[in-house]
Amino acid sequence: MKQIQQIRVRPGKSGSIVLIVVGSLFFVFGTFLTGAGLADSSERDLWILLWLFRIIWWAVCLSMIAYGVLMVVGKKPPVMVEADIEGKDGEGDFDTRLRKLEALRTEGLISRQEYDNKRTEIIQEKW
Repeated sequence: MKQIQQIRVRPGKSGSIVLIVVGSLFFVFGTFLTGAGLADSSERDLWILLWLFRIIWWAVCLSMIAYGVLMVVGKKPPVMVEADIEGKDGEGDFDTRLRKLEALRTEGLISRQEYDNKRTEIIQEKW
């Protein structure tokens, strides 16, 4: 019988520190570049566009930094990855279990009555 397990993955502290450093570097880099563009811009439309870009850039960088800090100080961050993994029962799937049971009977490790009882049990399971 197959079971579905849910696995949650959260980044570690070293990844969090990298996120803080990269977010900080991006913040400085973006501020410098947009500042240079704003200083050279005489067109109003370009000036507005650069300020809009700068605000969005800052928001993204500050979010990265804040998320990294939350992970470093031990707060539980949101789950990065959730996956449903289909696993097998301890015995295996339906046909594998029947083949294994047949092999046990053929090798004389279980009696015919034990074989019949277990086979009936396996067949009656939901599959």
